[in-house]
Amino acid sequence: MSALAVLSLETDLQSRAIASALQGLSESSRRVYSARIAQYMDWSQGASLSRESIRAWLRSQELSGSSAQVRNQSLAAIKRLASEAAEVGWIPHNDAAQIARIRSKRVLGARSGLWLDPAQLARLLELPDRTTAHGRRDACLLALLIGCGIRRAEACALATAQLKIVDDRMLLVNVAGKGDRVRSVSVPVWAQRDIERWMKELEGAQ
Repeated sequence: MSALAVLSLETDLQSRAIASALQGLSESSRRVYSARIAQYMDWSQGASLSRESIRAWLRSQELSGSSAQVRNQSLAAIKRLASEAAEVGWIPHNDAAQIARIRSKRVLGARSGLWLDPAQLARLLELPDRTTAHGRRDACLLALLIGCGIRRAEACALATAQLKIVDDRMLLVNVAGKGDRVRSVSVPVWAQRDIERWMKELEGAQ
């Protein structure tokens, strides 16, 4: 086989491995993992996918000031890629197993960023004007996001059929989250009131 044919085959295997690694992820995870894999491919400049190259890449991220969270995220993406690379024949299974054994960095300390305290959270929940349709809609969205702890994409994908009343309590059933995980979520009483108010609004508009 010519050198050009070998290069073409390896490129094809890389593309198949990357596509497989991104398959089944949520839209947000797919976007992040795709970016991390692209960063590694650019950094490695065609070098083989190996334990040594990945450790060197993570070290370069650390030296450039990347946080432990970012490096762990990068490692998770490349581990997933390595697993699929072994399946399509890009790298040996033994190499993928060695990559899988790379340990992530333990993250200690408090999360960074701005977090609302209980008083601020209460003021946020009071902001929607519940005398208007837009206010009742916004109150319902806040109830879902804050009261139920679901993600924005999960809230946007909810269907009315997923709202169930069990023993006078509301449940969100079959909520599809990251990694295609499906769960049920209990709705707090205060959140249930705002959700039911908006549901009645929708029923009346039909």
